[in-house]
Parts: sequence; C-alpha cells; structure tokens
Amino acid sequence: MATPMHRLIARRQAEANKQHVRCQKCLEYGHWSYECTGKRKYLYRPSRTAELKKKLKDKENNPSEDLG
Repeated sequence: MATPMHRLIARRQAEANKQHVRCQKCLEYGHWSYECTGKRKYLYRPSRTAELKKKLKDKENNPSEDLG
C-alpha cells in the first residue's frame, strides 16, 4: 500500500523526468502530449519513394562510391 510519502516521492521523480520528455504534438521538451496546449507542428519529410528514387539516381551518377 502506498503511503503519502511514497506518492510524494513518486510525484517528484515524475516531475524531474519530465525535463527529458519531448511532446509528440508540439515537439517541445518538458511536458507530455496529453498536457500540451500548443499547436501541432508540421515537419516536412520526403516520402519513402522520393528517398529511394534519389538514392538510385545518386548510384547511377556515382557508381564507384557504391563499392565502398
């Protein structure tokens, strides 16, 4: 059974760990996504198809680098 002291210690540890937590919604540190009051940030990421096409194009242009 958790005593009030145990709950206090657990709460303090959770607050200390929040400094290293990154919100998945606004990408800021210090809070969980369910506590977030910010807006969702848009991160542009190329599609996997675009990445693969770029990689193939680079291989065609520089075939000697593929050996290493």
